[in-house]
Amino acid sequence: MEVISKLKPDLIIADVSRHKKIKSELSKIAPTIMLVSGTGDYNANIEAFKTVAKAVGKEKEGEKRLEKHDKILAEIRKKIEQSTLKSAFAFGISRAGMFINNEDTFMGQFLIKMGIQPEVTKDKTTHVGERKGGPYIYLNNEELANINPKVMILATDGKTDKNRTKFIDPAVWKSLKAVKDNKVYDVDRNKWLKSRGIIASESMAEDLEKIAEKAK
Repeated sequence: MEVISKLKPDLIIADVSRHKKIKSELSKIAPTIMLVSGTGDYNANIEAFKTVAKAVGKEKEGEKRLEKHDKILAEIRKKIEQSTLKSAFAFGISRAGMFINNEDTFMGQFLIKMGIQPEVTKDKTTHVGERKGGPYIYLNNEELANINPKVMILATDGKTDKNRTKFIDPAVWKSLKAVKDNKVYDVDRNKWLKSRGIIASESMAEDLEKIAEKAK
């Protein structure tokens, strides 16, 4: 708090889940806006962008940037719709384990916006996996094998990510249809699960465009 106070900010932007316990302290330093970021889906992040644009007096500029954003995504979606990439299993691996990114997550909702439907919808995972807070559903290897995805978009820290070898059973992995058919598409976890926002979303759309090309 002392460091933040010394910076003398005109505005503080904080996260609802991460910073709610210190909101009153932050508000004493400067006007504070609490936004849904860490646990927010795509739509929540778009609303956050609008809120920030208004707070800094850039509402019109923000509207123009969102128009550009929508145009970029729409153009890429058209290309995706012309490919065979119609649905996918949105999967992630972190030090906490393996998890599904369903329709309530940023990644899952973004895929739907881009015309890619969830291979496993949330209504089919009511009794599957473990909830550790937030919208993510954590799976073990048996559950992953039972789901047996056909197409997987996998968010990790790369093919050398130690968490891949830590959590994935090699025998289960090799048995998956997506692996056998060479339809596992790796994406950067930092971009897809952490960055959020319109710039990250546009980069994610570019990733999907490349994946759609491979899927043809």
